[in-house]
Amino acid sequence: MKRILAALLSFSAVFTFAGCETKTDVPEQALSVQSSSIDEVRQEVGTIGETVFTVGMYQLLRLNTAKENPGMDAEGLKEKTLEAMERYAAVEYEFVQLRGKLGEETNKEARSYGDQLWESSSEVMEANQIDREAVDRYLESLYKEDALMGLLYGEDGTEALTNQQILDHVRQNFYYGVCLYLPLTGEGNQEAVVELAQQAAQKLDEGEAMEAVAETFLPQVCQVNGEAWDSSRLSSYYYENMFTPENEAANLSSQAIEALHQTAIGKVVVLVNDSNVTVFHRQDPEEVYTAEDMRLYVTSRMKGPELEQRLKTRGQELPHQLNQEVISSLEQLQLILE
Repeated sequence: MKRILAALLSFSAVFTFAGCETKTDVPEQALSVQSSSIDEVRQEVGTIGETVFTVGMYQLLRLNTAKENPGMDAEGLKEKTLEAMERYAAVEYEFVQLRGKLGEETNKEARSYGDQLWESSSEVMEANQIDREAVDRYLESLYKEDALMGLLYGEDGTEALTNQQILDHVRQNFYYGVCLYLPLTGEGNQEAVVELAQQAAQKLDEGEAMEAVAETFLPQVCQVNGEAWDSSRLSSYYYENMFTPENEAANLSSQAIEALHQTAIGKVVVLVNDSNVTVFHRQDPEEVYTAEDMRLYVTSRMKGPELEQRLKTRGQELPHQLNQEVISSLEQLQLILE
């Protein structure tokens, strides 16, 4: 799945009014107060590097910043908006330097998403002096930022990760293997289920097949839980799984995570959680996954922070020629948040 989907979801979340199924009703008073400025949304606020910022783009970034930082004071909002401008300009600069291009399909997709946003929230945007052109430019920037990861660190990127770097990262930081899920549904039965899990782990460690182990121990676990065993559901209790730093924290207790991290490839461990006990047989991910299977995800994890810092530094270094008088006048306008 393309990384841009996550970026667009993030964009939509920031524009919370754009996620509504019906148009937001903007108070007539708010429209009358600021409507006189709508014709001026393409007035220039200034430039950072070669990137021109219009009133519409400035207000869009200012609105994003306000929604991401509720309760922020005026000075803090101004500083954060400047950081957003610097990041936007940095993306534009890097994309040009790396000779990036957005294809026809990408442009069509961005335009379609812009149509949806504008249809659902044009009144609110216009009340904040945000025009359709600013929305389209911002969406285009999201696609460009998404492309930067590949242009820099992708297989054909200027600083590409090697296949070995990707595989080494997976082996060192991810935990692939087969899980046997043992539910905890009875009162005070954890100790008995854990004991059965440890016996199952021993069988796996001795080389017995997972299906056979599951067939032996699941009926016993059900008996401990006071439930009838349904043999037709056998295969639903064991499955392949890849524990990553992101999902292990969401699915495992702190004790289980510690036990997982101490488990070498080829070994079996019992992971105890509040609602279940999992017998995990760790296996070598390289037997199942290739570097290309993992490239997109691993590249994002390994190089995401580096790209963030690159954009931050670049944005600060680019020449700033901003009209502070125009900015000050915009800062006096109250944002319509919903």
